[in-house]
Amino acid sequence: MDKIPLEVLREILSRLDSRHDGRLAPYATVCRAFQFLIEARTFAKIKIDHSAESMKRFEAAFASKRRRCLLRTLTFTIHLPDRYNWSVRQLRPEHDRRYTIAVNELFAQLHKWTNLWDHSANLKPFNLSISPMPVRFVAINPTDVKVNKHPNFPSVTCVDKIKNTCQQLYPRVISTILKAQPSIKHLSWKIDTITSLPDTTRLNIRASTASVLSVGDFSSLEVLQLHHMDPVPFDQDPPKYINSHGKDRLSLALNQILKLPNLKELDLRGAFTLSPEIFNINEGDDVVSNSLQNIRLDLSRMTPAGEWYFTSNRGSGRQHPKSATLDPFLVALARAIVRMPALKLFSCLFPGAAFLRYYAPGTREPCRAAESTFVFSTLEFSRWVMHFEMTARCKDGRPLLSDWNLPPELVEVLKGADHRIFLMRGCLGVGSTSEEL
Repeated sequence: MDKIPLEVLREILSRLDSRHDGRLAPYATVCRAFQFLIEARTFAKIKIDHSAESMKRFEAAFASKRRRCLLRTLTFTIHLPDRYNWSVRQLRPEHDRRYTIAVNELFAQLHKWTNLWDHSANLKPFNLSISPMPVRFVAINPTDVKVNKHPNFPSVTCVDKIKNTCQQLYPRVISTILKAQPSIKHLSWKIDTITSLPDTTRLNIRASTASVLSVGDFSSLEVLQLHHMDPVPFDQDPPKYINSHGKDRLSLALNQILKLPNLKELDLRGAFTLSPEIFNINEGDDVVSNSLQNIRLDLSRMTPAGEWYFTSNRGSGRQHPKSATLDPFLVALARAIVRMPALKLFSCLFPGAAFLRYYAPGTREPCRAAESTFVFSTLEFSRWVMHFEMTARCKDGRPLLSDWNLPPELVEVLKGADHRIFLMRGCLGVGSTSEEL
């Protein structure tokens, strides 16, 4: 059977009971070709936890260099104490200790594979996902000094994508993990703040996030996905995140990220509170980034200075653009986007208020229902769809946005770069207007 083409063997395996890859294991002894095909499936996606038994099985299963080359995705679950067995004061230090030990032991295991990846250009690194359980109770705090027991995790070169599913992992721990993976290309990181947290804690988490993004070595990074929720309590004024110089450190840090030499995709999901400083460009610079292809921004309607990008208008909620704050943001955005020659797709969402989307020439992306009102005769031009949403209209039928227009400087910048602009005002089903500027 070793002489049968692999395509034929794959077809034979597809007819077997393959709903679970483990059931194919007995067929691996039929011939070497079967063994290769079955192990390529069986060892491609592996899930382990931090128990001694699971770690021992993982080490035994991948003792062979041949099998290590088959691994594509490793999901590592860290089981933490349940909240019902620990008081709040006891819970956090124990989580810190167990999480740090678990990650250190996994990296020590993967460090043994280093020479294999360092000396073979044909091997592909795999994806690593770290999943603390239960997720919602993990909160690593640097003041507990638990991570300092292992200030430097063993280096890992066989991973090029890392995903963290814990929304309460303190940012400085991410920095510690990344020091062991200097060549990381894809980082997915979730960190949320909740309204029940004290203001000082929320400010510290934001400052720590900015610090990690500012000083971390992301020179090899190609994809950065951040998920961050920063809700504003209904019974409080918006928090102020600017420093004594009136600057927002997180916006400035993300501005540095935009200019990374190898970054192809920046995906900010959730609700980021950012200022126009994210799009800062130096006067005279012809290019912001030669590599960026896709950008997605999910933004809060508040500014880091404690103001709003949108205000209420005739009881419609915060949907009416506030020129003093929104116009500078839109102009800075436009000036940066036209200096990204590789950009294919850009989207910016202010939930319930505005949705901005850019398509590069030749880009074919599914449109939202609101965008279907525009029929593009050709896709060979740069185009913007700018949709400002409404929930009501004035008594005379005019849109509530009739007294606000896109900033003239934004229109001038985009048209000067041969970008076409399609402006929509209103909500489908309630009434809307659309025009090409």
